[in-house]
Amino acid sequence: MTLIDRHWTSVLLIDAQERWVPEVELGDLVTSMCERLMAWLGDQQAGVVATGHCVDKLGNTVFEVPKTAARLDKTAFSAIEGYSVQVVAPQQQVIVLGMESHVCVLQTVMDLLDAGKQVFVVSDLVASRDLVNKTVALAWKQAAGAVIVTIEMILFEWVRNVSDESFGSMLQLVKHFRQIKDADS
Repeated sequence: MTLIDRHWTSVLLIDAQERWVPEVELGDLVTSMCERLMAWLGDQQAGVVATGHCVDKLGNTVFEVPKTAARLDKTAFSAIEGYSVQVVAPQQQVIVLGMESHVCVLQTVMDLLDAGKQVFVVSDLVASRDLVNKTVALAWKQAAGAVIVTIEMILFEWVRNVSDESFGSMLQLVKHFRQIKDADS
């Protein structure tokens, strides 16, 4: 295992859609944090892919993803089933976030691992209808070889050094996330 290297990393946002958000535990909080992270990653020119599951029934992503992001509609639970691995996750490392942790996120992560990708699942940016499903899904992903991380871990690994030109904006984002989490507790 290695730390996240932003030069070799894809970001995959799975199904943060209009119908899911009110149904999952802490859906508004998770999507609010996903939105801020996606905006920051867009500024970093990160390779982002956003999926939507049965968009005609479940709606669009609840926030604007970076303009450079690829948008993929899907009907299968795994994003890999309808697209090649290189379309969904072109880099060797893949940061995964979204909904639902125990269905679409789980099946996509398993397929990414089977394809030889190094997968980082952002624990505070995945959600399920209930905590039991989220917890069990995270444990299963970890047992299968995915690395379970937090938003802060992602951000500090992305920047790596206080002399990085993105350090200031990253630190502001970390402080913002801490405020959101503190307000929610």
